[in-house]
Amino acid sequence: MSMSDEETSSESRWPSLGVLLYQQITIVIGMFAFIAVFDHVAKFEWHGALRDIIGIWDVYVPSATTALLDVTIVPFAKWAFDWDLVISPIARDYVTASLAQLLIHLRAGRIWDDLTGIIFAVIFWPLIVVWEAFASSTGEFTTRRLYTLAPVFYAGLLLTVNYFLLSPNGMLSR
Repeated sequence: MSMSDEETSSESRWPSLGVLLYQQITIVIGMFAFIAVFDHVAKFEWHGALRDIIGIWDVYVPSATTALLDVTIVPFAKWAFDWDLVISPIARDYVTASLAQLLIHLRAGRIWDDLTGIIFAVIFWPLIVVWEAFASSTGEFTTRRLYTLAPVFYAGLLLTVNYFLLSPNGMLSR
């Protein structure tokens, strides 16, 4: 194998800039969706610029998700079961986080081949996150595991920055 063949094969292993950008954007969206779900359980007090970013998220994303659910799930429930379905805010944010996890894995080529696998991934994404975090037969840190856990890592980082740097008692307020 010549040197140019080795260079070509090593370059082809790295994803393009567009793929990397897509992955980072979907991971950040997943992080905000993850925080939105758990903000219903533990109310976070946001400080500084993060308060503005979370405020923008709280205004625009729930409206878009509600509109999506109002044209897909709600009419289907009315048609199929004659239910007058009202989506609660935590269910709406859960669906947003589910769609974010789906987008993260969609471009990475790690979506199951059938509709059942996609529905399982959308409904049970917390179990998939826990599985990827703790259950590994090989113990190696795979790319799939990185994509699954990245929003959780980013959320932890964001909460740490919010608490230690931006809060009134934080390091930047002294």
